[in-house]
Amino acid sequence: MNSIWRALISSPRDIDLVVLTFTKKLQVRCAEGERWTTYGVTIGLIGFLCVLAFSNTFDNKFVFDDKAVVQTNDLIRSLHNIPRIFSLGYWTSSRELVPGVHRGDLYRPFTIMTYALNYAVGGLNPFGYHLVNILLQLAVSVVFFVFAQQVGIRPITALAASLLFTVHPLHTEVVAGIVGRAELLMALGMLLALRWYIAGFDLKSEENTNKIGLKPHLILASWMAFALALFSKEQAMMLPVLLILYDLSVWKAGQKSIHKTWILLARHTSYFLVLGVFLLARDAALQTGTIFDSRSVSFLDNPLAHVDSYTRILTAMKVAGKYLWLFVWPARLSADYSYNAIPLSTSVWEPGVTGGFAAWIALFALAVWSFFRNSRVTFFAIGFTLITFFPASNILMPIGTIMGERLFYLPSAGLIMVIAAGSDSIATRLREHSLFEPMRRAAWVAFMAVLLAFSVRTFVRNEDWQDDRRLYSSAVRVVPGSAKMQFNVGSVLTEPDPALRRLDEALRIYPGYVSHVAFSEAQGPLLLIKGRLDEAMTALERGQALGSRQAGLYYNLGLAYTRKERWKDAEKAYMKALALDLKDAAPRNGLSFVLAKQGRYEESLKAAEDAIRLKENFWEAHYNKARALDKLGTLNEAAEAYERVLKLHPLHAVERRLEEIRQKVNG
Repeated sequence: MNSIWRALISSPRDIDLVVLTFTKKLQVRCAEGERWTTYGVTIGLIGFLCVLAFSNTFDNKFVFDDKAVVQTNDLIRSLHNIPRIFSLGYWTSSRELVPGVHRGDLYRPFTIMTYALNYAVGGLNPFGYHLVNILLQLAVSVVFFVFAQQVGIRPITALAASLLFTVHPLHTEVVAGIVGRAELLMALGMLLALRWYIAGFDLKSEENTNKIGLKPHLILASWMAFALALFSKEQAMMLPVLLILYDLSVWKAGQKSIHKTWILLARHTSYFLVLGVFLLARDAALQTGTIFDSRSVSFLDNPLAHVDSYTRILTAMKVAGKYLWLFVWPARLSADYSYNAIPLSTSVWEPGVTGGFAAWIALFALAVWSFFRNSRVTFFAIGFTLITFFPASNILMPIGTIMGERLFYLPSAGLIMVIAAGSDSIATRLREHSLFEPMRRAAWVAFMAVLLAFSVRTFVRNEDWQDDRRLYSSAVRVVPGSAKMQFNVGSVLTEPDPALRRLDEALRIYPGYVSHVAFSEAQGPLLLIKGRLDEAMTALERGQALGSRQAGLYYNLGLAYTRKERWKDAEKAYMKALALDLKDAAPRNGLSFVLAKQGRYEESLKAAEDAIRLKENFWEAHYNKARALDKLGTLNEAAEAYERVLKLHPLHAVERRLEEIRQKVNG
């Protein structure tokens, strides 16, 4: 404004120029304001749909791997543990820090750190963890919307793509499962790194010169986002390859120069340096010396780690085809695909294998055709899918699982961009056609129908993640051949007959389960409930031999020995249970009973009193206390204890004995 007044005073003939300049600035500011308003509306729309689709996850509990990584992980229970988190593997909790024990091949400290922050705010209330996951899904979707425009997709199509990405049912495992946060953080970091890379190194600026526009603050931000992605999940290691892919897709023949080639090499090198720092930190924490050791993967989790390369590649291609099918038709989803959900393939002519090869070869051929036709968006989008999926495909080398829907979270963004780019291309070609408007309206109606269907499917699928029983039961319906899911259902069912049937089915599918300590821990107590005492003892003793660290197994073993009147063995089992869980009253009560059977009444009395201190209204413990006092001859105290038993759990035998004691005391 001051410049206008100075112009009026000093040089009246420049008034027109000043007013024109002021008007242009005002137009730019208005355009910027309109752009930010548009972004605000877009974010609001994406946010509304995201919250709506995942709103029923807030009441979900910790399920499946959430329990090991979050619920029982002592490391997240203090922010003081954050430095230790960066020196440990993903599956390591503070109580598992045993010298010489394999720490695994996964290193995701930033993800674990976010759980520690969650715990600091809300403890172990699942609500906060689900809220953060939904907010991260919103953030990824918004960044995807912006990124899609950067690579050349029209704004309205980019919005449609981001909405589809937001509610795609294939993503429910990532959002509804708390441990899916690793995928969310990795995807957010990679998309931000790509976005800021493109904006920070402006390859297209000054195309007729040897200059490239540099924005150091965006370059630094890109490096930091890459680091965030790496320390969240290892799949981010493919980012430098994506950067090369992007430059290849936009670097036209007329732009080539030696100067630009050196700048490209330099900026790619900087990302490899960031990757090198991550690999050094990872090696220091895991002390493995390798990126991944497939020998540490069990046959149950991924049979492809234990077969020949030919079988592995054929089966991996069948699985790759299944990913594409679930992307198109996500009707039957499962939290697990371990052995034998997907049978091994030994023939290339198996329909699933042939279909997988055909689908991915078609995608690759489309990418090559797009490159030579200068359809750079389609070329980049397909390349994005291939590069982000390849590390998790089991083709190059076996990974920790044969298949997981979460692994296709980021690759699916590439496929959505392929669809978006194709839509833009068709719209451009048909714009002058007389039927363009009717076709455009029909396309939007079809899109809205798909969006609605996907939103409803996602909402319904979220219900499966409410608790372990629902999740495992839903998986068994989809993949009945999964031994792990059959076992998991059997482990959480409270009715012994259906639970034992599930465990028997798991053992039929995978006989090796008999050597898993968890199988004995689940099977033994159920057999004991059914009165199959000898079978129960066999299962429980097998679990003991396998080195079970579960107090419940030893408690049930003590019960079995008690029923066999093997008092000394029962005593040892109860003592082992107490050593593993000092806060459990049940083993103390069992110990009180077997000590009394050995005539050690004072010890029996102490064990019963210890049980009562832990569980005040434990009527069995009060009964054992009364019997011990009775045997020790302290009849008045015994009478009081028997009276307490009658208040908690009336028994005719107790009434009769109490009457006898009263007669002796009064007689």
